[in-house]
Amino acid sequence: MKRSQIFLALVVGLLAVGTITGMLMNNALHHQPTHATEAQLIFADNYISYVIEDETMAFNLFAIQPADSPHKVTTDNITSLDIENENIDIVDFSVDSGITHKGYTLINFIIAVSVRGNEIETADELALSWDEQSIVHLKIGEMTLKNKEKTHSGGFSPVGAYTVA
Repeated sequence: MKRSQIFLALVVGLLAVGTITGMLMNNALHHQPTHATEAQLIFADNYISYVIEDETMAFNLFAIQPADSPHKVTTDNITSLDIENENIDIVDFSVDSGITHKGYTLINFIIAVSVRGNEIETADELALSWDEQSIVHLKIGEMTLKNKEKTHSGGFSPVGAYTVA
């Protein structure tokens, strides 16, 4: 009887150690912070509403990051940006660091976009690819874009008894 109790205690102990080891490894593998979260990049609740008259238009998206962050956001380490709407394409972008105040640095994303089609397109997330290692989806506020409708540009025409020139 004593042998069976020792064997049972040994099996239960090994199961407990295996379970704890598995949980720790799973946590370490699946909860590694990405560079963007390490950088603590926080976007403002931006509101962008624009009718695009040309092929593209550029606008600013503002974010802040702690001034002492080990992962500074620059144009060099942000490899791509994508708006979470398949009809809105980012044609070009740049990243500028601004002033530092009360421990935070202002980050300005200057983004040139184009819109496919003539429908009103909306988005509220930005997919940011950091050093080609990870993609982070960040809330940016509300964006509403539309291409300007082309209107017929004929001339003036007479109305009633009056002629407009």
